[in-house]
Amino acid sequence: RMGAMLGPAILLGQYWRLVTAIFLHANLLHIGFNSLVLLDLGPAVEELYGSARFFFLYVVTGALGFVVSLFWHGGMGFSLGASGALLGLAGVMIGYTTRYPSSVGRTIRGQLIRWLIYLVLIGVLFRGYIDNAAHAGGLIAGVALAYLVPDASIFARRSLWDKTGYFATGIVILSFLMALLNSLGG
Repeated sequence: RMGAMLGPAILLGQYWRLVTAIFLHANLLHIGFNSLVLLDLGPAVEELYGSARFFFLYVVTGALGFVVSLFWHGGMGFSLGASGALLGLAGVMIGYTTRYPSSVGRTIRGQLIRWLIYLVLIGVLFRGYIDNAAHAGGLIAGVALAYLVPDASIFARRSLWDKTGYFATGIVILSFLMALLNSLGG
């Protein structure tokens, strides 16, 4: 009711659930683990892309992760949490370090790939409790966006991309307003 990714509701037009679900979690353990990953991974992505693009990447990869989950589960899925967005940030870093190779980048990419292998193993062990499709969708979206979204280097500053944070913020606010209106109306 509060905005989880619920396949049948999305297919009936509640598309805002693809965004609100990113910010909802099942319990304190769930939000705790996601917060730790965000604290570990987020600053590196924000350093490369700036705050506005970071938030844009976070929201878009999370939403695209839920889109993949929706189709993977034949429109019947239920999911919530930031994991798809977090895997999206990992994908951005993997894509960035592939696009701009360096020895430091290879080290970071290697650590992220090991982290992803652990996550896949956990996903297999706890299948049914973890939305592996949203994880995969977020990861793939992140890698792709690393090739599309320019970093915040001096050459890319003050571009239209700097406005993407406002766009993402507007989409999040609108999505939660839609969730509120939906809960008051039904």
